[in-house]
Amino acid sequence: MLNAQAEFEKRESEIKEYLLHLETLELETGFPIGIMNTMKSSALLMIYNCIESTMTNLLQDVFDHLHSNNVEFDSLNATMKTLVLGYSKKRKPSSLVEKMQTSAMGLAVACFDRSDVFSGNLDCKTIKETLKHLGVRSTHKYQETVLQTVKHERNELAHGIKSFSDCGKHYSAKQLRSFHDKTSAVLKRVIYDFEGFLNLKAYK
Repeated sequence: MLNAQAEFEKRESEIKEYLLHLETLELETGFPIGIMNTMKSSALLMIYNCIESTMTNLLQDVFDHLHSNNVEFDSLNATMKTLVLGYSKKRKPSSLVEKMQTSAMGLAVACFDRSDVFSGNLDCKTIKETLKHLGVRSTHKYQETVLQTVKHERNELAHGIKSFSDCGKHYSAKQLRSFHDKTSAVLKRVIYDFEGFLNLKAYK
């Protein structure tokens, strides 16, 4: 099992528990509407964070795999080499050399920095582009529009365009559960595709 899958399952369980609690509270009379709406916005953030964390962890799994299997840059196929060189442009040459020397890393692994891969821009379109950039064979169409809605609301909240109360009032707990279920289905397919990529050593 990939580390990304284990973390995904943990977060998925947390979201399910939170949404169950939300559905119960929504049925209670007298519960403050403002607090309820704020909690719904928090659910949207949890769903988006699960998307970004899963995708980032999957990329981390790829580069951890390259490191643990001593896969050198020269052994990579053209698609992966292009990706690595794209990452290298964001790094200072001196820091790359230091990282390679102190951690016994090859160029491919040293170039990867999980902190600046994604930044609030993940939806199905971005997922498809990421798979393409790595050369991961897609077994899914990745056309679920719910991810775009979740991304949009996350960014509205993150940039202060909407308050938590204003954002959450547009959704019921049932809708949020549907968002989570559809997002979860997409992420499971992504994990499956990455597993196949690594098992087949399709990076060579």
